[in-house]
Amino acid sequence: MDRHRQDDGFTLGELCIAVWILGILTLCTLPFVQPKIPEYCTFPDAYLSVQSQAILESSPGKTKENIEFNEHGNVNLARTLRFGSREIIIELGTGRLVFR
Repeated sequence: MDRHRQDDGFTLGELCIAVWILGILTLCTLPFVQPKIPEYCTFPDAYLSVQSQAILESSPGKTKENIEFNEHGNVNLARTLRFGSREIIIELGTGRLVFR
């Protein structure tokens, strides 16, 4: 006949172990999550704006990071900008941006 089953569901101990394991896994992944750096995110927009303006006006332009463009929008000096552990590489000539 009907028996009342005591093994339905999880015990408090099993739930505590599951939460503990999830906590350990979360702590292991935290070093790989990097916070957003505002300068790193906004630099490309400002860079392309100054480059476009130099091309439209056919006059040299300069960003606040002292990156100079000639009247054709080409970069005169290649460089690497570091934003914490991230970097943006500006290639010589057309000024292509490489994100790392």
